[in-house]
Parts: sequence; structure tokens; C-alpha cells
Amino acid sequence: MKTYKFKSIVYFTCFLMASILYYGIEQKQAFDEQMRLLEMAELEVQTIDDDTKDLEVDEQP
Repeated sequence: MKTYKFKSIVYFTCFLMASILYYGIEQKQAFDEQMRLLEMAELEVQTIDDDTKDLEVDEQP
């Protein structure tokens, strides 16, 4: 009877650790994706601003 309880506790503990680890990895991947999208948006805005400045310089006589 004690062996069964001990095995159950070990299995449950392993399950909890795996769940926490999986959750942490998933959250890090989501955070990395959000950072990548933010950087991409910032670069796009910067590129548009640079292009607009180039057009303004070219249009002046």
C-alpha cells in the first residue's frame, strides 16, 4: 500500500514539474514572438519615416 502511494506522489510530482516547465517555455515563446513583432513594426515605421524624408528632400528645388 505504501509503495502505491509513493509511486502516485512521484508521478504526480513529475507531472506538476513537466506542466510548469511546459507553461514556462510556452510563455517565453509567446513573449519572444511579441518582441519580434514589436521590433518588426518599429523597423517598418522607421523605414517609412526614412522614405518620407527622402521624398521631402527630393521634392525641394
